[in-house]
Amino acid sequence: ITLENGETYNGNVIWSDKDLDVAIVKINMKNLNSIMLGDSDTIKIADEDGFAKETPDRAHTWLIQTPQVFSYNMILDLYKKLDREEGTLMEKGINITDDAMVVEYFTDKKVKLVEGSYNNIKITTPEDIQAAEAILNSLNKQVI
Repeated sequence: ITLENGETYNGNVIWSDKDLDVAIVKINMKNLNSIMLGDSDTIKIADEDGFAKETPDRAHTWLIQTPQVFSYNMILDLYKKLDREEGTLMEKGINITDDAMVVEYFTDKKVKLVEGSYNNIKITTPEDIQAAEAILNSLNKQVI
């Protein structure tokens, strides 16, 4: 199953069939996948007062995209478990932020990172829509 934020994946505006095919082929080999990009930005970890505390090595940081690909039965069972335990997790300050983290938290399985595309942007703001239109125009696709 392909997921976006815990829901059956309906598709980003700019998603390459090739990227999805690669993820699906690799799920057959590794059982679960998360689409990612190598991080080209510098990431800072802040202390409690908002000062830079450390800078992780870019070679080990990744930007996760959707969709994420998992075995249907496994992810369904894990989301049921998350639903039962979410209150306790929140009390402990544990915030599950994506589908892969559900797998990481509740199992000992490793999530394979599969290279995605910079064209597969997350659309949440009006500026994102403008960026998506520019990408689609550059790919000679029609904006719907």
